[in-house]
Amino acid sequence: MTHKTRLSIVILTSVVMLFSMMGCRSSKPLVHQYYLLELPPELFIEWPADFSAVPATCQIEKADISTAYAGYQIAIRENTNQIRYFTFNTWAIRPKEAFTQMTLDFLVKHGLFEQISHGRTIVPATYLLETEVHHLEIDNLEGFFRARLHVAFRLLHHNENYEIIYQHSADRFQTLEQNSINDFTAAVSKMFAEELHTFSIGFMNMLGENR
Repeated sequence: MTHKTRLSIVILTSVVMLFSMMGCRSSKPLVHQYYLLELPPELFIEWPADFSAVPATCQIEKADISTAYAGYQIAIRENTNQIRYFTFNTWAIRPKEAFTQMTLDFLVKHGLFEQISHGRTIVPATYLLETEVHHLEIDNLEGFFRARLHVAFRLLHHNENYEIIYQHSADRFQTLEQNSINDFTAAVSKMFAEELHTFSIGFMNMLGENR
């Protein structure tokens, strides 16, 4: 090996080491971010002036989430029939538990029923509330983020077959000012609470008409 060849190898090795060191210094470790669906702390909603709690017990069933959105992964739709999941941005708890807790918190806070139950009970409740989430995703089909929540509520009355007496559904989109997953989470939480409020008002109006 000639002196010139040795010198070339030394220079090449030094350059490789220099770029490796620069890469190590400039790169930052990826931080896993967790997002929580919960009732908005400041949600202004109106109730009828003559509102009073329904004198009955309502059993809150666990929310039923479409399989594509049921895990910890947050979905984004960038094509009509294609979604992908974020790697380092996930739900803190699964949507099933999050939406169930939001429903419980909402109904307890606003007192729609005199009593609320959840989980196993000995005495059957008068009403049974079911929640289904069909879509829970960031819509990016147009090149900007929109929060999408497609949700349905069903209220069943306790009889031989638990007959559905009232239901409400909505497929909501909300454009986000920034392409932010935190803003997406806040928008979904707000839309869910608003639709649960709409469902509650509709049910109370139905009761008033049947009196």
